Amino acid sequence: MTAPDSRLPDGPYGVWRGQVFRVGTGRPGTVALTVLDGDPTPDGFRARASGRIVGTIAAAELTERFSLHTYCLLDGERYLVTGEDDARLRLAWTGRDAVRARELGLTVYERTGFFASAPPERLTALWQQRTETARAEDIPRPVRSEAALRHAAAAAVVASAGPPRQSIDVEFRQVGGYAELTCRGVDEAGVVRLFSPRAPVGQALTELRDRSAEEGQAAWLAARLRIRPDGGLAGISYDDETSWHCPPPVAALTAELTRHPRPAEAVPRWWRALTDDRAVPDS
Repeated sequence: MTAPDSRLPDGPYGVWRGQVFRVGTGRPGTVALTVLDGDPTPDGFRARASGRIVGTIAAAELTERFSLHTYCLLDGERYLVTGEDDARLRLAWTGRDAVRARELGLTVYERTGFFASAPPERLTALWQQRTETARAEDIPRPVRSEAALRHAAAAAVVASAGPPRQSIDVEFRQVGGYAELTCRGVDEAGVVRLFSPRAPVGQALTELRDRSAEEGQAAWLAARLRIRPDGGLAGISYDDETSWHCPPPVAALTAELTRHPRPAEAVPRWWRALTDDRAVPDS
């Protein structure tokens, strides 16, 4: 297994006129948007000395805001991936017990947390967590066809994958504004690479999921994609049964029912298990 990209996509993002941007602070009532590599430059945006292309808009013009974080499993423990040094991943333990942290051999800083590093081949899982922080329902959004969204998702995955891959498998699951995304690439030599993809991957899949509910049906909760060596989409399948690395909060399940109502009989087993049959629609 090789390392994920050291330039993790983690951070805050926003969607403006259908395009995903990095979001930074601006003057009161505004946000600074940074164009992602390879994306088109809107009118009025300018290149900075750093090479970044930045523009400022009113914060109220954003249709969505979300944040990305990359997590992994190491020896059965969950860590936030914070970067890479000399082919070792920098990790921050998500636990809080200082005694347990010392048992794990972690570096302990009482005020800031518990830290470690590890080579990527020791990881048993790596995934991206997408958390929606704001959503404006009253702002018109560009509408993309299902075919266009599938193509956008596949193209963004390939752009995130690095060297040519024999195949790439993607798993995406979402309820409300909470989602997990895993990407696994395999090269011709059979070497596996887990990676945290660029922000447009999750955005395209989120829009694809929203579109699936437009016919009055409940939106699917999980999808699996396979990308061919030529970058085309080999297949996509949808399901409601899935397993989570970090279960969604009850608030996300409640938001899902508000956004995409579903009858009680369409609530999957894992949902009921997480909530003890709370946040479940009436029969």
